[in-house]
Amino acid sequence: MNERKWKQIFSKVGLVCAGFAAFSVLAQYSMVFFCVNAGIFLESMDMQLLISSIAMYLAAFPITVLLFHKISYPVPERNRETWGFGTWAVIVFICIGVMSAGNLLGRGFMFFFGTGNTENVFNDYNGHHRAGSGRNSDEKAGN
Repeated sequence: MNERKWKQIFSKVGLVCAGFAAFSVLAQYSMVFFCVNAGIFLESMDMQLLISSIAMYLAAFPITVLLFHKISYPVPERNRETWGFGTWAVIVFICIGVMSAGNLLGRGFMFFFGTGNTENVFNDYNGHHRAGSGRNSDEKAGN
């Protein structure tokens, strides 16, 4: 297959991905509009997460899948090699190393470029926000 055809396929895939992002945002704004007009309060983080998830998983993903199925592309020949336990173990080892390096890089950026006045905030299971982290979090929260 010539290079021009591959560029066309790549452009179509890019358009579908951009369409996914646009449709997801549009669906979220539509849901917020309808919720506000229906008198549903959107102040809780759980409600905002629910609206975002519904817009993405129930609206944008199915349309994106349908659009991806409409793109015709040639199926390349596949080399049917089998991966043993050792290959999977090496892949897991590399992935954990990459994740750890990314974590360290992020911590380094926050150390050098962060404002220093941030606090870790997490949600309890009952939806209440509590500041602090680690073993002293109960003392900081006054519990």
